[in-house]
Amino acid sequence: MDEDQELYTDYALQLFSAFIKEDIGTMQLILELFQKDGKGDDNMFMPGLIYGFMYHLSNIFEIIAESSSGDVESVFSDYALGYANTREHLFSNKALNVSAAKELIDSLREAMMFEEIVEDLKED
Repeated sequence: MDEDQELYTDYALQLFSAFIKEDIGTMQLILELFQKDGKGDDNMFMPGLIYGFMYHLSNIFEIIAESSSGDVESVFSDYALGYANTREHLFSNKALNVSAAKELIDSLREAMMFEEIVEDLKED
């Protein structure tokens, strides 16, 4: 896609679509394509992607509010209450739990460093 025609909301929708379908393989492929396309080098990519997600979430709340003859604030309030009720369960998700994710990354780094040390020893 021509860079002049790119929208962060497009990237957010691609990821969100795979997430909704619970298609981890497609999510991984999309993230790999982002990396291959140099999105990791774009300092604005993650902030833009986050803003794109917020844009879509806001639109979803607006559509729900319209279809239920309510207002966005009430829909969001209902959502926030539902989130509060499920929040405790989310701690078991290592991708969402900040300390669990840090521990996982640290253990991966240690394992990689150990593998490098072993490889260096084999070369000597």
